[in-house]
This record gives sequence, structure tokens and C-alpha cells, in this order.
Amino acid sequence: MARSRPAWSQRSSGTRLADARLARDPTVRLNAAMTAPADPLLPLLPQAADSFRPWLVWYAAGERVELTGHVLAMWAAKSAGFLEAEAGTAPRVRLALGPSWRLVTWCLGTWLAGGSVVLGDDGAPAEVSVAFTPGDLDPVAEVQVLVPRAPLAVRWEGEEGSGSAGLPPLVLDGVADVMTYADSFPPATAGPGHAALTLPRHELGAWRGSEADKEHEAVGEPTWATLSRQETAHEAARLPEEGPAVLIQESASATAMLAVLAAWRAGRTAVLVAPDAEESLVATAARQERAARMSPSAGC
Repeated sequence: MARSRPAWSQRSSGTRLADARLARDPTVRLNAAMTAPADPLLPLLPQAADSFRPWLVWYAAGERVELTGHVLAMWAAKSAGFLEAEAGTAPRVRLALGPSWRLVTWCLGTWLAGGSVVLGDDGAPAEVSVAFTPGDLDPVAEVQVLVPRAPLAVRWEGEEGSGSAGLPPLVLDGVADVMTYADSFPPATAGPGHAALTLPRHELGAWRGSEADKEHEAVGEPTWATLSRQETAHEAARLPEEGPAVLIQESASATAMLAVLAAWRAGRTAVLVAPDAEESLVATAARQERAARMSPSAGC
């Protein structure tokens, strides 16, 4: 059954397939990379060769997930391949995954595909919507994806407590459908000025410790901010506390992801703890991973 497309989508399936094939052509991608300005975001992201230490450790009630740079790079490559095949080059991807390790892998895949991550409903169309539950999917997104919460799940098996199992019609599986793609993906060409992250402006203000960003809504200015790849890399320039790992527990997806990037930019492991984790679990994570919590900052 063919997936219906919203009115704003102008590309046919044939055009998207041609775009994806062209983008995967190594000669085309190499020529583009040689002439394009350097992408400042890619050096912060894990590579396939980064297998000597964990880059990300996730803690939640009854869960501990450790991912090396190699494993993260594999997830990013598979996600990027999936996004490019389903939505073409440089897709706009709306993520409703909360602060979680799944959020991190989908951000990486989107950026590797040259796309832009949207954290929340900014009112603008997105080609792809990714969520844990059907109710959080963007109904007008051309590509809709459901991801299981369970760390070892091999497919989405229904919303817990809903009494239903299986994917809704026309919705793709964020694990089963993604795992069929290759473990490597040549980065799409994206310059410093390309959009990377759209987030609520008050969350950007919380990250910066700046009241100025929190005041836009009060004076009627736009309440959303879009950061370029250069600006996203710059926001990650904050120096975390000393130690081999950085403890991150944030209620907002945007501040959690920026903190993860800041830890990586400093060469440290990001220890991401679920927002609803009890203090005893937070203390355990800090002790076991030798992680220091990132201090609030008045700016980057």
C-alpha cells in the first residue's frame, strides 16, 4: 500500500530515489566534499574506529546501556541510510524521543545524512517524524517512524498498556527497518551554515544560562531558534567538569543533546541519566562511571 503524501511534499518517489542514489555515489560525494567548506559538526561525532572506550552510557530504572564510538557510528550510519532512502538528502527530522540514548542515535543519523533535527512542534513541516508512541508522531510528516523504548528490542511491538500490538498503517519500524541498512555511510555534504538543530528558545536560554533568550516570548518574538551546524558546534564548546565522564540529567531533549556534544568535544564519556531517575540511581551512575555533573554556565 503506497504511503500518502501531505500537500507540501513536492518530490515524487522517483525523484527521492534518484536523489538518494546520486547522494550515495562516492565520486559525487567526494567532489562535493572537496569544494564545500568544512563541516564543523562532524568532527564532534563518533567514528567507526572509536572502539576503545564508551562514548555514551545510558542509565534508567533497571537499565544500563553502554555504547562505544564504534557502536554509535554504526547506529548513525544505519539511521542515515534509512533517512536518505525514505526522505532524500538533508531531511528535516522531528524527534519526540525525550532525553534518551535513542535520541542521540537519531540526532547522529540525521546530521550524518546532512539533515536538520527538530525538537518539538515548531509549526513548520518536517519530512520525517520519529517517536516512541503513535500519539507523538507528526500527522503531516511524509515518513513516520516508531521506535521501541526497550534497549534490546528488535522491533516496535506496540504501546505499553494500550492493548494493541504491531505498527499502525504506513508507519515504519525504527529498529527493524533501520537495521537492514549498511554499517557505514559517507557523510552528506553540509556546510557550516546549514541548519542542524531547531529547539525551543527558552531551552537554548537554559543551556546558555541567558535570560535574554527566555525573554523573546514575552515581547512577541519567535519562540523557536534554529542553530546552524557551526552554531551547534559552538554551543558544545562549554568545558565540562574535570574527570573521564560527564553526568547529564536533563528534562529537555535539547539541553541533553547539547550536553552530550559538549562532553564529546572535551573527549569525555557522556553519562546520560533518565529525567525521572531516582537520586539513588543518579548517585550510582556518578560513582560507577566516575562522572561529574556539568555545572550551569552563564554562556559558552
